[in-house]
Amino acid sequence: MTQDLTPKIDGAMGRSKTLASRESIALLHNPKYRELIRFFMAQPSTVQGASAATNQSVQRTYNYVQRLLETEFLEVISQQPRGGRAIKHYRATAEDYFVPFALTQALGYADLLEQELRPLQNQMLHAFEYHLAHHDPLEWGTRLFLDPSGFTHLSFTPKDNWQDFSYLTDLLSPDAPAMVNFLGKVSLSAAQAKTLQLELMQLWSKYYFAAHVATNPAHLETFGFGLSLVPLEE
Repeated sequence: MTQDLTPKIDGAMGRSKTLASRESIALLHNPKYRELIRFFMAQPSTVQGASAATNQSVQRTYNYVQRLLETEFLEVISQQPRGGRAIKHYRATAEDYFVPFALTQALGYADLLEQELRPLQNQMLHAFEYHLAHHDPLEWGTRLFLDPSGFTHLSFTPKDNWQDFSYLTDLLSPDAPAMVNFLGKVSLSAAQAKTLQLELMQLWSKYYFAAHVATNPAHLETFGFGLSLVPLEE
């Protein structure tokens, strides 16, 4: 029996839209437009409200909103009369937008995933560089080594005091940044791999969905968080 991992998303809640035009797909994949779309999906708002939330000028936000109106990502739900131009309130036209793979410019699913993940991966790598350089004065680098059991490892370690992996414990100290980065190959049986798959999915669900229902979001920080497991063709 498959274990339920995530909150139920009630399909009756809403409006769903499959994107069919190259222009709308391009806008959804543009970080600036997607940020605005996500903002208006979460709540109705004005151009001024969106400008403040996305830290962009009112004029630029207005121009983006007009483009999103033309491509039917946004709709006007009310107008507040005033002297001069009325203040319009907008909302997203759907609770979900689906992009068929066949309509993307990607050469394959790997290319599509790379396009989506590359900006966050680069941001995370630069964040690792910053925290490693500022937290620990030791010279970090790549190390290929043989352990006492006869296994070889390729790891990112300090220059000294690395043999007992004590530097991992140092990273858990209260004054150290909350960061970890493990990437490597493991040999598992089919049963072990499925167990690990479940554990990783449970871990992701626990923290990803908890962050979205937090009762005090003002006290939350933003972290890059990724988990991967896939059979390798060798």
